Amino acid sequence: MPDIINYTIREFEGIKVIDFSGNLSSNTVRSFDTIVKSIAEKESVILNMANVNIITTTGINSIIDVSHFAKDYGKRVIVLWPSSNLLEIVTNLAAHGHLIFADSLEEGRTKIKYYT
Repeated sequence: MPDIINYTIREFEGIKVIDFSGNLSSNTVRSFDTIVKSIAEKESVILNMANVNIITTTGINSIIDVSHFAKDYGKRVIVLWPSSNLLEIVTNLAAHGHLIFADSLEEGRTKIKYYT
């Protein structure tokens, strides 16, 4: 079965939230990048990663890329409910300084307010 990344977009108190599910790997990063960048060039966004089963190093690099992209536009990408797999790869890559994590939508909203 090929890797698939699904998503829905919703709003939480005026902030876009993208709920992802599936896998974030070399087979799905192009779709992921397109989705996130289309929003992040206009406004900050929260990425709900709770239902992403597999995240590869390529997937982490994609999250870092969209985070830098948003920052170039004066916006932020917040990673919500990161899995232990995601956190382990981020730690191994020493990439914590490139990402902003949140454990709740409220925390994500607050971090957007104070980091933007």
